[in-house]
Amino acid sequence: MKTNLPQQLHGAPRPRLRRARHPRHSFRLRGAAFCLAALHEALEAVQRWPVFESPHDGYGVLLEEVDELWDLVRKWTLNAAKQRRLRRLMAGECRQIAAMALRFALEIGDWPDVSGARRRRRR
Repeated sequence: MKTNLPQQLHGAPRPRLRRARHPRHSFRLRGAAFCLAALHEALEAVQRWPVFESPHDGYGVLLEEVDELWDLVRKWTLNAAKQRRLRRLMAGECRQIAAMALRFALEIGDWPDVSGARRRRRR
């Protein structure tokens, strides 16, 4: 299945976070970086794995990622060193969940082609 994701992002490095002066700006920057990282993860998944055969297949992959996040949530502890590690791992699982949700929506849904191909107008 041909994807509508931008071709220039294939092989692009993952975005890095910068510090912002205001919490609202920090949230925007981190949110944008998270979305780009999820898109990058979705592009890698599209290249590595075949197209979802059915909605059940996509749901199963998404559920597997949520289960992995739930396993990390259950391991939460009051130890600060372990909390830092678990937060990092949970953020990675959240990125994978977002990537699989994006892939599921694009492969199963009926989205218009926005690849830039011009259509002829009727006069």
